[in-house]
Amino acid sequence: MTTVECPGDTAAWKKIVVRYQQPSWWRAVWQPVNTFVPYTALWYLMYVCAAVSYWLVVPLSILAGGFMVRLFIIHHGCGHGSLFKSPCANDILGFINFII
Repeated sequence: MTTVECPGDTAAWKKIVVRYQQPSWWRAVWQPVNTFVPYTALWYLMYVCAAVSYWLVVPLSILAGGFMVRLFIIHHGCGHGSLFKSPCANDILGFINFII
């Protein structure tokens, strides 16, 4: 079996991704916030719209499903220890994401 290389300069790609190889505290805090707040707001909107029409709830639930996938991705990243430098911080955030 032969390996297929992607066209392009790998050194250029390494320069692009090098800043994402180390955990960033600000990004590690911001990502769950900008995911959980809209997810919670969508749940509230679905609750309010359910009294009006389920046809309003369906598109909101699809959008909420996308945010739920994003919450899982954050949870998965915590399991790999890739959000925070501290293993304890990764465990705490991962646990909080798990119970949500």
